[in-house]
Amino acid sequence: MSHELSPSLLAKFGLFHAIQDLCDKNTNTLIEFKHTIAVDLKQIYNEDFETKLYHIISELFNNILKHSSASKAVITIEEKYRELIIIIEDNGKGFKTTKSISNEGFGLTQIRARISSMNGKFSINSIVDKGTLVTLKVPIKEKN
Repeated sequence: MSHELSPSLLAKFGLFHAIQDLCDKNTNTLIEFKHTIAVDLKQIYNEDFETKLYHIISELFNNILKHSSASKAVITIEEKYRELIIIIEDNGKGFKTTKSISNEGFGLTQIRARISSMNGKFSINSIVDKGTLVTLKVPIKEKN
C-alpha cells in the first residue's frame, strides 16, 4: 500500500519526510513505529538514491509487520563520513541468523542485492525472543 504513495511524497518532501509518514502509516494498535532522524529534514539526495532506500526501508517494515510479532520498531538515520546509516530495530521474536545467506528469504536476498548495487553494506543481528537489528550503510549520492 505505501509503495503506491511514495513517489509523490518523496518527490515533494524527500526521504526523511517519507520515512516519518511510513512510520505513522504503519503504527497501529499492535505495533508502534518510531523514528529518530539526525539529519536535516530538508536534505534531499539524488531521486533514484532516495527511491531505492525508501523501498528497502518499506520492505523491512513489511517484514517486521508480517514476521516479527513486535510491539515496537525504531528506525534511526544519521549521516556520517558521507554515508547514510540506517538502523532498524524491533523487539519481536527474532530468528536464527546463519552465516549462509542462501537460507535468507527472497525479500532479504533482494534487499542485500539492492544495497550491494548501491555500494553499501547490509547486516542483520537477530536473537530469538529478543528482536532484530538491521543496519544499512550506504554512500551518499548527491542530488542531480
